[in-house]
Amino acid sequence: QWVSNADSATAKWDLAFSGTTIRVNNVTGGPGSGGAFVYVGTFDALSSVPADSVFKVDNHPVSYAIARGSGRSWYNYDGANNLLTPIPGRVVVVKTAGGKYAKLEILNYYKGGITPSATATDAVKINEQRFYTFRYTYSGTKNF
Repeated sequence: QWVSNADSATAKWDLAFSGTTIRVNNVTGGPGSGGAFVYVGTFDALSSVPADSVFKVDNHPVSYAIARGSGRSWYNYDGANNLLTPIPGRVVVVKTAGGKYAKLEILNYYKGGITPSATATDAVKINEQRFYTFRYTYSGTKNF
């Protein structure tokens, strides 16, 4: 659900997307008690939050719960072709601002869930980006 920018300083949101940066509602991102980490494994196999999990928090603008940069968390960037692709087997696990849980798999970063071809112009690639396609499961408990 989209949340109005007027509510950005409240606990009414859990994740904020800005380009490839994903922020969580906590400490420097908002008044919520959220956190997140990137789980290495498949979405379907992740049936509960692992017992030894550590939910990270943002320390904007220095660091983020979900690390930024190619190969560091959920995506790879191909500079030669100016294309971004999600890394298979990476699942974002979220503790919401209100203390519930979700798992999120980013499937695509481009409009319509279709990555432009390597031969598409940079203008096309830029205009088609930042349209996340993902699947998620939301739960009141640590079990999905």
